[in-house]
Amino acid sequence: MVLKCSIYGCNHRKDREKDLQYYRLPAVITNQGAEWEKLTADRRREWLARINQDFSTKNLTNVRICSTHFISGKKADLHDRLNPDWAPSIGLRGAQILAEPEETPSVSRYNRIKNRTQRRLYSEEIRGDEIDSVIEDFDDVNVNSKFVSTVFVEDDDKVKQLTGINTYAVLMVVFEYLANFLPCSESLSKFEIFIMTLMRLRLNLSSMFIAYLFQVSQSTVSRLFSSTIDAMYERLHPSIYWPARETLEKTMPMQFRKHFGRKCAVIIDSFTRGQNQLSAADIETTRKLANVRIHVERVIGLVRQKYTFLNGVIPIRFLMQKDENDVSTIDKIALICCALINFNDSIVAVD
Repeated sequence: MVLKCSIYGCNHRKDREKDLQYYRLPAVITNQGAEWEKLTADRRREWLARINQDFSTKNLTNVRICSTHFISGKKADLHDRLNPDWAPSIGLRGAQILAEPEETPSVSRYNRIKNRTQRRLYSEEIRGDEIDSVIEDFDDVNVNSKFVSTVFVEDDDKVKQLTGINTYAVLMVVFEYLANFLPCSESLSKFEIFIMTLMRLRLNLSSMFIAYLFQVSQSTVSRLFSSTIDAMYERLHPSIYWPARETLEKTMPMQFRKHFGRKCAVIIDSFTRGQNQLSAADIETTRKLANVRIHVERVIGLVRQKYTFLNGVIPIRFLMQKDENDVSTIDKIALICCALINFNDSIVAVD
């Protein structure tokens, strides 16, 4: 059977216009939790509404939409609901296109979000007594599910202050990478669970405050936080590893090359080896180490500044709870924070 585009007036066929993509109607996924089912059902409903045809006598599995009906030439990912290409929108002749929701940005706004790649290191630590001033920025946002869906869009400053990730575009990339592995909840969407976890790590908010903000119980916050930490650790821990010698040489920052060439692998404190005084050679080596060790200390400081959960009082259960590999929850949290830091620009210039 030759596949044809089902949009009224479109004559594209897969056997003729082979450079185009032909997309099926989105399927409703019922085995991944309530959030997935609702999202996929909403998308399928939106596609059918925009196509605006009577398919009662047709097999919907045979319906195809070619890529020319999407602004970017391809459909957006399922969780990228704010993307104009979440549903077809071009060349829908005869279709009664539904008005876009108020929270959906225009194409130009969306492109500005995606193209914001310049990132600034955020060096100011948000303390507990500053949280109220941060929350005051949300005067126009209700404390409900719309909080997460509206407060971050096209606002890199809020993304950075509340999650530690510098831009909305990067935030969405990280979420899409983790989405399939995050826990499901009848109370919160996966994106809300993801943001809730980042906010707790970033601002060291209490479970009581998080529960109020997201209108769920404290037990739900604790359960989802622990499950999300486990999921994020499994997905992110492969990104924290000891690079091969060749990789170290290729990525060696200029500040390190200046003092040690390409031979540096790790920075450690010098020691006297039982001597009362360091030799002249050791003193020179120590001086060189001090010049570059400060960058290591800056990175460590940045992790603690970005994710203030690491500076607060750690619940004893996070120290005692360990998985089958004997990794504690606090160790997982520390690794996750380091991995998230790596999504920002390097603190040390490579060139």
